[in-house]
Amino acid sequence: FKTNTARNAEHVKVEIDTAFAIKEAWYNTVLGYESGSADEDRYGYDRYILQLSGNREIFQGLTLFGSYSYYYSTYKGTSSLFDKPRKDHIHTLECGIKKRLWQSPDRRYSLSVSLGFRHKRADANLELYDYTQNIVNSAIEYRF
Repeated sequence: FKTNTARNAEHVKVEIDTAFAIKEAWYNTVLGYESGSADEDRYGYDRYILQLSGNREIFQGLTLFGSYSYYYSTYKGTSSLFDKPRKDHIHTLECGIKKRLWQSPDRRYSLSVSLGFRHKRADANLELYDYTQNIVNSAIEYRF
């Protein structure tokens, strides 16, 4: 905001992302740091990120995939409801299966279906922000 700079927000995110193959499986690792601030840093946070994932085709277009993510966040300042700054530990575990139904001869286009499950657990030093989330998802994907 040009007229009220106190309402400006800043956001920085830095990640190191690697992908590699071992035998017939692909793996991915991410290490990251994220920082945000708003209202002259009264509502800011710092977050550390770790993500591990992998997938492997097991039979003619049938692929298994899985991932684990961990986020540690600390929030600056206190709110009107709590007398201490919030800290979160969030763990997410995901797994699923994907089937490629069709692929063009030049491999530029494909059609796939997938089914997955995600379990997320948030543990915070403020009980209001503790939760568990379980999600079953399905998707149809057309790549072009």
